[in-house]
Amino acid sequence: MQEEAKKRIATCRKEQRLWLDLSGLNLQELPAELGELVWLERLSVSRNQLDSLDAVKPLVRLHKFACTKNRISSIEALKGMKHMKFLFMGENEITDLEALKNMKGLKKLAAHHNQLSDLLPLASLSSLVYLDLSCNSIEDVEPVKSLQSLLWLSLEGNSLDAQTMNMLEHSLKGLAVYRTTGLR
Repeated sequence: MQEEAKKRIATCRKEQRLWLDLSGLNLQELPAELGELVWLERLSVSRNQLDSLDAVKPLVRLHKFACTKNRISSIEALKGMKHMKFLFMGENEITDLEALKNMKGLKKLAAHHNQLSDLLPLASLSSLVYLDLSCNSIEDVEPVKSLQSLLWLSLEGNSLDAQTMNMLEHSLKGLAVYRTTGLR
C-alpha cells in the first residue's frame, strides 16, 4: 500500500490540494515525500499501523489532523503546529501531551483509548470546546478545570471517583455534554 500512498501524494502535489487522505492503507511508515507537501491544511493517516509521525513534522500549516487507530506512542512531531484546530489521535499508545501545550487555537481533541495520565499540558488550551479523554490512565483532572470554553467532555473509563467528577462539573459551568459512566 506504500505505492498507493505515494500515488496520492503525487496527485496532491500536482494539484496543490490542501487535503490528503492516507487512511486505511495499512502503512507501517509514512512516505518521506509527505513532508514536501508543506501547504497541506488537512491530513488523515488514521487506520494504519504507524508508530511514528516524524514525516508530518514539516507540515506546520495543518489545522486538521487525524491519526486515530495506529501504534503511535509519541506526538513530539506535532510540537510546532500552531495552526492546529482539530486533532484526532484516539486508539494509539500515546503517553505524553507536552507537544500540544502551545496549540492555543486547538478546539477539538479526541485522545480516547491511549495511555495518558498527565493533563497539565492541556491547562493552557483555552480554546478547547471538545475534549475526549475516555479510557486512559487519568487520576488527576485539576488541569481541566481551567478549560472554561469546554462544551463537551468525556472522561469515561478512567480511575476517577465521583467526588472528583462533581468538583470538576461545578468548575466547568458551560458544559453541555458531560460523560462519566464507569467511574469508581
